[in-house]
Amino acid sequence: MPVVIRMGKSRVPELLAKKGKTQVDLAEFLEVTEGFVSQVCSGKSKLSPLNMKKTAYFLGVRMDDLNEWFITENGATQELK
Repeated sequence: MPVVIRMGKSRVPELLAKKGKTQVDLAEFLEVTEGFVSQVCSGKSKLSPLNMKKTAYFLGVRMDDLNEWFITENGATQELK
């Protein structure tokens, strides 16, 4: 069976809270609208690879920390940490 890795929900809201930052702060840093950041936080939109890198830098985390990640192997799914 193939191994499948998929992206789960955004962790940006919790990371912003941990760092004491707001969606407005992130929107200004990325030079995007607050509405777009809100859509990213709610899972309605995705960040481009460049904005993922910039967001990770802004929050002091790795790019893969911005989302939940899951792996399915041999029919069993588990979260990648």
